[in-house]
Amino acid sequence: MASTAGAPNTQADIPEPVLERAIAWAVTLNSGTASAADRAAFAEWLALAAVHRCAWQRIQAVEQEFAGIRPLGESAHRTLRGSTRRRRRGVLAGGLCSFVLLFFTLFLLPMPQLQQEYVTAAGERRTLDLPGGARVYLDGGTVLTVELGEAPTLRLRRGELFVDSGLAQAADKPRVWTADGVATPLGTRFTVTKRAAGTEIAVTEGDVLLATATGESLATARVGERWRLADGVAVAVANNGLRPGAWREGIIEADDAPLGEVLEALARHRRGWLHYDAEAAALRVSGVFRLDDADGALVVLEGTLPVRVERRTPWWVSVRHK
Repeated sequence: MASTAGAPNTQADIPEPVLERAIAWAVTLNSGTASAADRAAFAEWLALAAVHRCAWQRIQAVEQEFAGIRPLGESAHRTLRGSTRRRRRGVLAGGLCSFVLLFFTLFLLPMPQLQQEYVTAAGERRTLDLPGGARVYLDGGTVLTVELGEAPTLRLRRGELFVDSGLAQAADKPRVWTADGVATPLGTRFTVTKRAAGTEIAVTEGDVLLATATGESLATARVGERWRLADGVAVAVANNGLRPGAWREGIIEADDAPLGEVLEALARHRRGWLHYDAEAAALRVSGVFRLDDADGALVVLEGTLPVRVERRTPWWVSVRHK
């Protein structure tokens, strides 16, 4: 899949080292001692990349916000002026730089201990240990934001999670939020999969409370059950034949599963586009397939099922019913 580089859309898209460098430039240029060489070096840095300009624009916006508290600062300065006149140049020179650096650090730098985004590429898996004892596993092709507040919140935008909250106390059990609804565990191990048509929850241990995205209670998902959240409704659905979370072990374990479900799981572990037609998707398959050899799994499927695997390029593969 092609991508086009461009300016970051949000503060979270600006890398921390770039923000730190922009902060350093702000301190230098506002110190009153910046030389012509400093200003030329800054101009060169600013022109070097769009992300540099975005970081600098963000700092300028914060400087405008900071200007709003200047009257208070001027008042305080007048109060202290009589007793600090002899020392003010040295103190203010260092103090101003320290304060500006602290201010920009607090307001600009990301705070991973409060909110952090995680993205896994195709074929990549990741494990997160949350404060309080919960553990979260990310499958390939997943986009997740972790928010740590009074209760951890996992905002799943794409992909699949396996949540193990068995060791966490009630207040530390992470709820999972998607655009379709919210899943809150009760001593639980479960998967959450964000699909285009909704969000699916499969419970392997304990119970999960299901609610709308606005918090309206819908249902309780029990162990062994699979539910779909969509359009403000929770509906129990048939087991899809895949062992929930088996991808944590690097495998797909299918038991009379629709081929479409197996191919969807494989697609998260290979680069490129994997397409299949409706007739092929309806075929049933059983077996164990290794995720580190997704193309090998396609060869096995082609040899055991009435399907044809068409490879136009290594990144564009179609599976069709014969």
